[in-house]
Amino acid sequence: MTSLKRKLRQRIMPGALILLYHRVIDLRADPQLLTVKPSTFRTHLEIIRKKTQPVSMQRVSRAMAERRPLRRAVAVTFDDGYGDNLEIAKPLLQRYEVPATVHVSTGYAGGNSEFWWDELERLLLLPGDLPSELDIQVEGRHLRFDLGEAARFTDADAARYTAWNVQQPDCPTPRHQAYVKIGAELRNLGVRDRDEVLNGLRAQCGVTAAGRRSHLPMDRPGIVELASGGLVDVAAHTVNHPRLSCLSRTEQEYETLTGKKDLEGILGTDVPGFAYPFGASDDYDAQSVEIARQCGFEWALANTPGTAWHGSDRFQLPRVLVRDWDAAAFERLIDRWL
Repeated sequence: MTSLKRKLRQRIMPGALILLYHRVIDLRADPQLLTVKPSTFRTHLEIIRKKTQPVSMQRVSRAMAERRPLRRAVAVTFDDGYGDNLEIAKPLLQRYEVPATVHVSTGYAGGNSEFWWDELERLLLLPGDLPSELDIQVEGRHLRFDLGEAARFTDADAARYTAWNVQQPDCPTPRHQAYVKIGAELRNLGVRDRDEVLNGLRAQCGVTAAGRRSHLPMDRPGIVELASGGLVDVAAHTVNHPRLSCLSRTEQEYETLTGKKDLEGILGTDVPGFAYPFGASDDYDAQSVEIARQCGFEWALANTPGTAWHGSDRFQLPRVLVRDWDAAAFERLIDRWL
């Protein structure tokens, strides 16, 4: 949709801008660009309070069902269920009285494991010694990586590349090349195959699955605490955060429905919302949308830019991904869409 058409529709049939965050924390490195610093998030919330009408996803869903306009409405959402959503984000949301919805992948809740993309960073990009050659078996194929001098990685080496991220066109070391290529493979695997690859990589690297506290998801009591008070809602995000379009229908049904039931068991209440893992248009398919409807969700969120209005498909609602942007950049985002 062109900028002019979008502005005309917003004037005639205003909708809601749904924002997508993942983490609020200050980390040394962020290769997936998932983090927003606490100071940045405070700035975003100040702008949301000043320039928009902050609303919950429940209110967005009701307004769409009743075909009511939402003028300059912004809904804040998070995906995955990191511990910092409770420890850092929720107090800031309370301070500025901005409602939010956090989508939780229940298979990681209460364990000591990181999400697979974080574990891959821990295995390959942190200081320490690795074998000079890694041999990864993926669905019968062997992927071999010659690390050369990068097999030994000092604190200074790691510090040199803290600003690197996956959107940059070049990989500065063989470790980063392995991180990108193995990550691309893991993204497209089913859960069992993904775990087998990670188990093999751990064995070669000589490390355990125990994750860093800074990168752990919430545990089950944390999920309950997050939902307490009514400002933050908890919604579903599958069990194991797979790329749904790579799964069979049976596997998709398990991931979607079990994730919903897990959360309802933890919270003791209905869970009306869902977000597709990764969420781009090729990360889920028509079966995924049909299953979300059949599971009894009221709405499901994608990761494609746009605003949600009463003509939107409630099971493919658009969201705008937010990065660690300063005030000027974030205001431009708000003004562009609203």
